[in-house]
Amino acid sequence: KNVISQAEQLEELQHQLHSIQLDLQ
Repeated sequence: KNVISQAEQLEELQHQLHSIQLDLQ
């Protein structure tokens, strides 16, 4: 509903994805 909260959720997911990628290296 809130565009800002969606952007924040996307940014948080990107940080989690990056952490996972580092763990897989």
